[in-house]
Amino acid sequence: MLTAVPRKKVEGRIRLLEANKDLLQIAQVVAQTCNLPYLYNIQVIYQDGIPHLLKLNPRASGGLYLSCLSGIAFPYLAIKLF
Repeated sequence: MLTAVPRKKVEGRIRLLEANKDLLQIAQVVAQTCNLPYLYNIQVIYQDGIPHLLKLNPRASGGLYLSCLSGIAFPYLAIKLF
């Protein structure tokens, strides 16, 4: 995994970019286990304060533009992978 940008749904269309270690670890495990060499999106749900993998989308997320606001050029990285 090159990089990941966890984001959290706050309210309505408001999202918060956060460096959540639990989510970064889940993303790393998914990348290694599924051998995903490209952009992918995971969704996590918290139950009793514990994150659980809810969904794995083997594509860029619809909210990729939000992750790009972190300063990481995900579309550029995706092109460089090929």
